[in-house]
Amino acid sequence: MRPHDGQGVVVGGRLNPPEDGKRITLIVDGRLRRTVTSRGGWFMFTGVPRDAVGQIAYKRASTVFHPWRGRVFQAARNDLEYHIYAAQKAGP
Repeated sequence: MRPHDGQGVVVGGRLNPPEDGKRITLIVDGRLRRTVTSRGGWFMFTGVPRDAVGQIAYKRASTVFHPWRGRVFQAARNDLEYHIYAAQKAGP
């Protein structure tokens, strides 16, 4: 991964099973951002403020899935390992 030229960091991951065209959401600093998976289920958000606390989610039907690493993260560095396993049951 190459860092982008803007401010902040890049966060993302891969949706499993890998499907393109699925909407992934990010809530950070009270703002909702969206992106769509591509190239085998990969997604990323650029310009996330460094050290901001956020939440990534994927919703299928009425079930919401979060990254395996946890529902909430702190964007301390560029990180593309927030993988979402949509075959699992959603946690509490």
